[in-house]
Amino acid sequence: MNPSVGWAAGEIISTTADLDTFTAALFGGRLLTPAQLATSLATTRSWPPPATAASACNCP
Repeated sequence: MNPSVGWAAGEIISTTADLDTFTAALFGGRLLTPAQLATSLATTRSWPPPATAASACNCP
C-alpha cells in the first residue's frame, strides 16, 4: 500500500545512506539539543485518558 494515498501520510523516498546520515546527525547532537532529543524520545501514557479528557469526550 502506498501511504501517499492519505496525502502527506509519512511517505519518504530516500536511500539507506541518506537515512544513515540523518540518524547519525540526529543522535550525534547535530540536529537537536540534548534536551530536545530527550523530549522527543520521552514516552507518555496515552490510554486511558485523564479523567477530565474522558468526561469531555464521553470516552469509555
